[in-house]
Amino acid sequence: DRGGGRHRKDGVLDYAVGVEILVAVGDRLEPGKAVGRVHARTAEQAGSTAERVRAAIALSAEPVAGNPLIHETR
Repeated sequence: DRGGGRHRKDGVLDYAVGVEILVAVGDRLEPGKAVGRVHARTAEQAGSTAERVRAAIALSAEPVAGNPLIHETR
């Protein structure tokens, strides 16, 4: 939606926008620690993207196992 990814193969990328995830599944978080960073062209885009990122993250008081590095082998 912001131009950081293509919806069609001939779509144009905006290299100034995107989301960085700064933690991994299973990391212990401390209050105030950033879990991600949003790069956007406008404050409005940054705010709406941050809301989408927050909605996609689930926090747990209990430790959780990280994702396996290899999901399938043949």
